[in-house]
Amino acid sequence: MNEARLLSDERNAAIQPVSLKPFLIFMALFFLVWAIRATALFFIDRSFQSDFAIQAYSLMVKFLLWVVPAFIYVKALDRRNPSEYLKLATSIRKRDFFYAAVAIFLYFAAVLLIEMGAKGRNLDLLYGRETSESLKILLLTSISPLFEEILFRGFVLNKLGESLDFWKANLVTAFLFTAIHWPHWLWRNGFQTSMLTTSAAIFILACFLGYLVRKTNSLWPSVVAHIINNFISGSLRP
Repeated sequence: MNEARLLSDERNAAIQPVSLKPFLIFMALFFLVWAIRATALFFIDRSFQSDFAIQAYSLMVKFLLWVVPAFIYVKALDRRNPSEYLKLATSIRKRDFFYAAVAIFLYFAAVLLIEMGAKGRNLDLLYGRETSESLKILLLTSISPLFEEILFRGFVLNKLGESLDFWKANLVTAFLFTAIHWPHWLWRNGFQTSMLTTSAAIFILACFLGYLVRKTNSLWPSVVAHIINNFISGSLRP
């Protein structure tokens, strides 16, 4: 009788939802710190003389604020292997890899058709810079998506997925990822209607990135797609 009751208690404990309180506190602190960095402390970025220096400084700060805390949380609070939990070390099946490659191609083909066809914008890879400088900027801007994916699709999406079904978790993650851009936009330019369309585009991209993680059980396809998105966004000109 005691054994049966013990087994019943274990089953009930296993199906209880994971408490989101520590995670919510973590995210509230993260948004607060990042909002301060993206507004009141943004004068530090402006003090640098070159785009390369600005990007290097930005990456250092983003690594310290986005990546390190996520690793510490998973390691110290969840007592999990961060590389495995954040899906940095999980393997991808060949079928899922092919599926992700096709999905990424179709997604950005559609983006380019809209931008170049409907909006009349074209890709300008150099945009007034020397080739060497452009390559440096491209290299640095390829690192930032990795940091962002580690926090949002690796950490946030996984944590929410412990209490919500995938699409609810993905939509909330996409909203949070979109919202993290708002403090700097509002501080720098105030509210503009273009924020709505840009936010919608980021939200759709974030949902797609989350879907890639779900489909492949790996963070790397979403990282690649994020890099491609940043490259295209930074190269489109009227």
